Amino acid sequence: IGVSIDEGNNFSYYDVNNTFDSYSQYPARVSNQSNKSWNLYSGPEIVLGNDGVLYLVWARPKETILNPDVEYGKYGYDYDIYFSYSEDRGIHWTNPLMVNNDDSGGDQGFPSMKVDENGDVYVAFLDHRDNQDLCQYDVYLARFNKLTNNFPSNIKVNDLSIPNYWGHRDPGDYLDMLGFGDNKIFVSHPCVNPNIPGDQTLPSDACIAKIPKDIFDSCADLNSDGVRDILDVSLLINHAFRNGPEPQPKWIGDLNADGVI
Repeated sequence: IGVSIDEGNNFSYYDVNNTFDSYSQYPARVSNQSNKSWNLYSGPEIVLGNDGVLYLVWARPKETILNPDVEYGKYGYDYDIYFSYSEDRGIHWTNPLMVNNDDSGGDQGFPSMKVDENGDVYVAFLDHRDNQDLCQYDVYLARFNKLTNNFPSNIKVNDLSIPNYWGHRDPGDYLDMLGFGDNKIFVSHPCVNPNIPGDQTLPSDACIAKIPKDIFDSCADLNSDGVRDILDVSLLINHAFRNGPEPQPKWIGDLNADGVI
């Protein structure tokens, strides 16, 4: 990142990506069964918090795979979203943290970040962790936890998966998805209306998901009574060791955010 402290006359450059080897940027695949490529927007996106902290988010693949059967002969495999911040105007940056909490091999991209009036950092992104054999994606939301220095939960905000048959520049070059109300987060995103006849191979609409901000505070409250107590522990034990019902949504029982209960 380039930093200027003299109104843009001179810049000094600092490495944010210092824990990774350099990599080449290639499109992702629209599915495991398709040879079509998807120009997955990877950022970076930078936001200034009201406390003067700079926040940075971007996507990068785990590796580049050579395959003459796909478009361009190569593709980026397993894109993940990463996050870092600087408290000294961009000179030093924290080690990158992964925002998405899956280890599925699916791609995440189109990161969109915003800081609310309380200083909480939210990241929305498109996600293909589920049904990777299908040309589609979902939309997820995460909040940075400053105390634990991680993103403990990812919340899926759409109901129907969005088709992505053609890939390429769909759904656009980038997305600006986040907005805030007093108690809600608004996530605008591509979506599909199954009641509209015609082409169902790409998004047909734009939707807005309204997410209560306190949803991120409900982790471990398995019975949704507003209290974390022995009743929640009992439900967790019942699921983990006695084949009881899975917490809904699953992430509220995943206390260490490793994807496993």
